[in-house]
Amino acid sequence: MGNRIVSTIISTITRPIRNIDVERRAHKAISKEKPTAAPQYEASKRQLKVAQELDPKFMEEHYKRDAKLDKHLKDVFVVADDPVPDLSNRSDPRKPLPTSRKSHEYEDFNLYQIQNVREGRCSVQHVQTFLTDYMNDSQKYNASNIAEQYKLDKKVVENILEYYKVFRIITKSDIDKMGQEVQATKKIGPFGPNGPAQE
Repeated sequence: MGNRIVSTIISTITRPIRNIDVERRAHKAISKEKPTAAPQYEASKRQLKVAQELDPKFMEEHYKRDAKLDKHLKDVFVVADDPVPDLSNRSDPRKPLPTSRKSHEYEDFNLYQIQNVREGRCSVQHVQTFLTDYMNDSQKYNASNIAEQYKLDKKVVENILEYYKVFRIITKSDIDKMGQEVQATKKIGPFGPNGPAQE
């Protein structure tokens, strides 16, 4: 904040000094025959020196207007006759639009069916299949039978059956039950009914 005030004061004081004789200096810069050229790079100077050694009249020819090239430039002109596109019939036989507008339903979530699954692994389709079987008959399709059928670890299958849910309907009674469990956890606390362990 302080720096801004100081810079404002300084610019206010120095403005009249900077503006002394501005008009005369501007007219002097404008009335110059040729503006001062920017300094050249050392490499440019060396190239120019080599060009002048090879051909002393190089710069004269370089800056001289060539009548033949000038005539070519004057003869060149562009005529644009773009056809107005016909928007009434937009169908292109090379790019036909789809004629069927019904949505396609797929039985699985994945469009790509995995054919070869390594032992100890299972695809999403396999998981959906054994989850459906487990939900229909949990006695027949228990974790050990599924693990044996798909050659998986029993612990992994138990975790899948417990935590992996595709579609699950939660009713009001489920919400009430979850709310009661949360309330019970709040009363007990994270360390159990006796509180944190005493050292």
